[in-house]
Amino acid sequence: MFDLIKSKRFLKWIVSILAVCLISLFVSNYWIKSNTKTQLYTDVNEIPFRKVGLVLGASKKTIRGTNNFYFSYRIQAAYELFKAHKVQYLFSKW
Repeated sequence: MFDLIKSKRFLKWIVSILAVCLISLFVSNYWIKSNTKTQLYTDVNEIPFRKVGLVLGASKKTIRGTNNFYFSYRIQAAYELFKAHKVQYLFSKW
């Protein structure tokens, strides 16, 4: 009988922890999305000029040896910003 009570209590604990984690995840996601709407751009012409642009690093190839699209897209975006005179310098480290 005591083991059954302990297992039910343990199950409630696990369910409670999972519920708190899920709620935290959704609240965090909503907060981040709502506070960064004005900082996301889809059109190069809307982006304000900055003296330096930071290009985040990524490996050129994946572990399997195929092209890494994160790398390709970051380089392409950096090129587009530089070409549109939205950044004067690009800073990257590979």
